[in-house]
Amino acid sequence: MSQPLSFVKYLIPLIALGIACAACNSSSDKKAEGDREQTESPDDMPNPVTFSDDITNMESIRAETEKTMEAVSSGAVDSTSFSYDCNGEKKGTVTFYRSTGGTLRMVERNYSEYSHTYGTERFFVSSRKPYFVYRKNTDWGFKSRNETVDNVKEQRFYVLGDTLAQCLTKEYEIHSDATDSSDPEKIENEPGQCPPMGELMDQYELLLSHRDTTGAIECLQKE
Repeated sequence: MSQPLSFVKYLIPLIALGIACAACNSSSDKKAEGDREQTESPDDMPNPVTFSDDITNMESIRAETEKTMEAVSSGAVDSTSFSYDCNGEKKGTVTFYRSTGGTLRMVERNYSEYSHTYGTERFFVSSRKPYFVYRKNTDWGFKSRNETVDNVKEQRFYVLGDTLAQCLTKEYEIHSDATDSSDPEKIENEPGQCPPMGELMDQYELLLSHRDTTGAIECLQKE
C-alpha cells in the first residue's frame, strides 16, 4: 500500500506545476496580444486626409499642394515605386502616391544624370491630371581645387484646366565653403516664360505609363 501512496505524493506536485505553467503561458499570450494591439493602436495611425478635386484658382492649387506634401510626410498616403538605370548615365527613382481608394495624388521622380546633375520633379495630380508641377535641378562643378558650387534652378508651374496659368523660377548658388552661398528662402520666385503645356504633359505621361511598374528597369521609356 505504501508504494501507490508514494506515487500519488509525487504526482500531485507535478500536476500543480503543469497547471501553473499553462496559466503562465496563457498570461504571456494575452500580454503579447495586448502589446500587438497597443502597437497597432488607431491613435498611432496617420489621420485620413480629405482631398479636393475642385481646383479652380491659385489658392486651391496651393492648398491642395500643401495638403499633399503633408500627407506624404506623415505617411497618410500609400506609395509604390521603381528605379531605373540607363547605362549608368541616367539613374533615378519614380514614386506614385495614392490616397484612399487608389486615387493618384502625386508622381515624384528623383534623378541623377552624368555625375554632375541631379534633381527632383513632382506632378501633383487631381482627376488624373496635373494641376501643379515642381522641378528642382542642380548642376554642380568645382569653384576651385578644393571647393564646389551647386547651381540650382527651381521651377513652379500652376495649371488651371488645360492651361498654364503661371510659371515661376528661382535660381541660386550653394557653395561648399558656405561663405558665398545664397539663402534660398530669401530669394523671390520670378515670373518666367511658360514652356508649351505639351512638354510638361509628355513628361507626365511618360512617368504615368509606368504606374504599375515595380522593381528596377533600364532606360526610362514610355510603356
